[in-house]
Order: sequence, then C-alpha cells, then structure tokens
Amino acid sequence: MNIKEELEKYNDYISDIKKIESEIANLKYEEVSIAGSNFSINGDIKPKGYMTSNIEKKVINNTDKIVELEAQKYKIKKHIDYLDSLINTLSDYHREITDLKYKYNKTNSQIATIMKREERTVRKALEKILVILDEKCKSSVKVP
Repeated sequence: MNIKEELEKYNDYISDIKKIESEIANLKYEEVSIAGSNFSINGDIKPKGYMTSNIEKKVINNTDKIVELEAQKYKIKKHIDYLDSLINTLSDYHREITDLKYKYNKTNSQIATIMKREERTVRKALEKILVILDEKCKSSVKVP
C-alpha cells in the first residue's frame, strides 16, 4: 500500500461512504413506497425461486442491494479506521500537519501559515511523516 496515495484518497473514502448511505436511504424509501402497494415488507418474503410478483422481486432486489452496499460501507469504514489508527500513532505536531494536508486539503503554504512555520519546514515534516507512516504500515500485521 502506498501510504501517500491512501492519505490523498482519504476524503474520497468519506465521500464514498456518504454516497453509499444516500443510496441505502433511497432504497429504503423505495421499499416504504412499495409497502404502500399492499405488500408487507416486514412480512415473510418468499425465497427467490418462489417469487410471484414484480413487487416481491423489487423488494428482494432492494434488500440484496442494501446488504451489498452495507458491506461496501463497512469495508471502507474499516479502511478509514486503519488510516486513522496509523495517523493517531504520530506526535501531536505531525498529526496536525497530516490532518491539515490530507483531511482538510490544505497546501503546504496554508499549513505553514496556520502553524506559524516556514513552508520548507512543513514540506520536510510531511516527508518525514510519510516515511514514519510507511514504516508503520509495512510493519503492521494486517493490511486491509
């Protein structure tokens, strides 16, 4: 795993989770709408081989899709948790720089201004942070 690339994708992962949650909400809303068609969602749903109506098929398909999306969301959250756990091993100074750079998408110049440091100092700190995180990533027992 390239730790720099993973950190650069951090906000993409957060965005992916929000998109998935929105899709799940839409599918659940659709199920509620279908329920208004005199079909009981909470009732017994027949196994796939015994479907008798398009409404039943739609509910089963929505349920399957929700389960699939929940699994994707869980996997992404676990990956974010892994990245956060790596970041949390850093000193407060390095963690703040990492958060500003990768979670808040600040430039080195903006970070330098916020932290009252020279831009060169921030750049060198980021290089050091990536080496530290890369070593921790490589030495970790399980990589998601």
